[in-house]
Amino acid sequence: MDLSHQLSQKQTLSQKQIESLNILSMDMQELEEFLTEEQDANPVLNFVARDAPRTAGCSLGYDDDRLQTIPALRAETAADILLPQLNLNRYTQDEANVLRLIADFTDDDGFLTAPPEELSALYHIPQNFFQKCLNVMQGLDPAGVCSRTLEECLLRQLGYEKDKTLVAMIRYHLADIAKGKFQHIAKALKIENSRVHDHIQTIRALNPRPLNGLLGEKAGNIVPDIILTYEHDSWNVELNDSWIGRFEICGRYASLAAKTADAELREYLQAKILRIHYLSEAIERRRSTLTRIGICIAARQSKFLLYGEPLVTYSMTDIANELGLHLSTVSRAIKGKYLQYPRGVREIRTMFVQGFSYVGVFGEELGTNREEAKKSLKKLLAEENKDKPYSDNQLAALLKKQGIGLSRRTVTKYREELGVGGMYNRRYA
Repeated sequence: MDLSHQLSQKQTLSQKQIESLNILSMDMQELEEFLTEEQDANPVLNFVARDAPRTAGCSLGYDDDRLQTIPALRAETAADILLPQLNLNRYTQDEANVLRLIADFTDDDGFLTAPPEELSALYHIPQNFFQKCLNVMQGLDPAGVCSRTLEECLLRQLGYEKDKTLVAMIRYHLADIAKGKFQHIAKALKIENSRVHDHIQTIRALNPRPLNGLLGEKAGNIVPDIILTYEHDSWNVELNDSWIGRFEICGRYASLAAKTADAELREYLQAKILRIHYLSEAIERRRSTLTRIGICIAARQSKFLLYGEPLVTYSMTDIANELGLHLSTVSRAIKGKYLQYPRGVREIRTMFVQGFSYVGVFGEELGTNREEAKKSLKKLLAEENKDKPYSDNQLAALLKKQGIGLSRRTVTKYREELGVGGMYNRRYA
């Protein structure tokens, strides 16, 4: 009896921790949908949204009907999400190369696309050394990233508190769960049906594709999560959540929970009231974390936000240390969220850049300050001999001498983004 009670308690805590992280990861639209669903499921909750969240606009101060959607920068590869979480200066050159190799072999869903044994053999890397680097990558956010299988991905998201039967269900019975064979699972693991259903709820709260939705271009209207305005030589940080309105306990049900003689009804209502307290605390933690992140970004990147100057070196590790938060907390807090400022709107993740430059094992640019690199490229193109313009390979070599390591392919991409033609087009223009 004691053992059963202890397992049940751990499972409840695990679900709350997972949900708290999910709330932190929600953007404004997702949060609105979540609270609306909560009200439908909880009669004690009194939540009335005031207005819809504001859509992103070209500048602040416009009426809502004049706001325009602005495209925001998005991560293009798994490496764009994973490598900025690392300070590669802390690793040896060999370790950094393998870390970038693993990032390059991570697909858009967050899975390793080739077995570690094959990669270590193909690139002549000792298996123990490769596994050491893989452990580093698998410790990054989102949880479960760089796993080899779905089972491994889900198990890594459980953390350290792992119920043996829950682990067994993930390792051996995912197909049975998909087919709804719950009694078969209970019989195979010799547990009650209620425990099977409890574990299934935990599994469904996990993310089977860690990077899903973090890559590519976001369609539709952009709803900024943080709005920055600049007045009287100072920044004002506002969360786009004034629409939340009332989020409180219905007094009638609170009174009923205190006075009713029906034990079952009292227990039900008290559980719903505790649920509201928990959600209130989780949402307030979310608001506090986002506000603090907005304040730090405004202070560090003020010249970019106001004048479009290059972003200064500022990584997610830097802001995590500054705020006393874990790196994974910062990563979850900014996941899929947007920042609106006087000059436009950007995905918050793109506000963080490293202060060093690397070229990946396949020639991809990794960790380079994009704006600074394009600025340097633009200057080279403006100063070149018009009768003998540079090829993209020559431009890459010249940038490398300036300490900016870009591949030829990335130089071509940036040149096209600047609206400049190729070498032959410029020669005969």
